[in-house]
Amino acid sequence: MEVSSARIAQTLYSKNFPAALRTAQAVRQLATVFPTRVVPPIFDNVYADLNSITESHRGTSALMVLPGLIGVLFNHDLYPKGAMQMEPLLWCVLPGLDPADYTKTMNAMVVFLNIFQNVPLVAAPLGTSDAEYDEAHAATHVFKEFSAAFIKKLIDCTCTDEF
Repeated sequence: MEVSSARIAQTLYSKNFPAALRTAQAVRQLATVFPTRVVPPIFDNVYADLNSITESHRGTSALMVLPGLIGVLFNHDLYPKGAMQMEPLLWCVLPGLDPADYTKTMNAMVVFLNIFQNVPLVAAPLGTSDAEYDEAHAATHVFKEFSAAFIKKLIDCTCTDEF
């Protein structure tokens, strides 16, 4: 696995789109089989890459790999710690909505689409007897603040001459 991770990092951040896409698909398959070994290091890199200003291709590559990992990340059976990634992931992907970079914006929207398809958004009071329900509520409690920022960012993107 150690040899694979070095090779994955090398091709995932390649400026060659087909190579990066194939690597993202391989990461998705590896994450399904070895979630605890693949997901944490990938997400450590993804968070750093999405916050990098100087290397925009790394951010775009990070946005390409995320949709394939969302299903694993938010599957409690495969990766129990995944729900705790919800808030930082939403906020890290939000700057990907960039009116100056159509590809980056589309990749960010695919990430959001995958999150919203895989994560139940619960808007009800805490204190139920269902632990799984309470966990879903805790993971999605930030949605109100995020949704306002998300809508604002979408409006900012569509009100420019770039699109």
